[in-house]
Amino acid sequence: MIYYTNTNFNKSENGETGDLGTGNAKRRVGKMKTSKKKQGKCRIELKVELDAAEKGEVVKSVEREFVREAQLPGFRKGKVPIEVIRKNFAGALRQETVAAMVRKFHPEALKAEGVDEVALVGVKEFDLDGECGSYTAVV
Repeated sequence: MIYYTNTNFNKSENGETGDLGTGNAKRRVGKMKTSKKKQGKCRIELKVELDAAEKGEVVKSVEREFVREAQLPGFRKGKVPIEVIRKNFAGALRQETVAAMVRKFHPEALKAEGVDEVALVGVKEFDLDGECGSYTAVV
């Protein structure tokens, strides 16, 4: 199910309202929500909100990769329990999860918002705590 905002009115096809004049309307692509906000002449802040299933899929794939590559004393390569991985590599897991979310969902979010990206300046904020995940990228 894909919803796009009708730019001629102040209400999108699915009933959500937004400030269409400045490009702050929210869009839903599949189960992912996107919104954009202009920052000056050439920068846009793109917020992407994922549902629990999308976030869980990314987290599981990153954890599987860490399990496959982790080498810790007392464990064979690829046989380290996930609880030990989460405890010893919490920061790296979090960082790689955000990077994987951006790699997977950023192109789709750009397309949904109609943004032509020159460069990804950075990921300003991200939220992996709780059930859903979100990040804000500056392009």
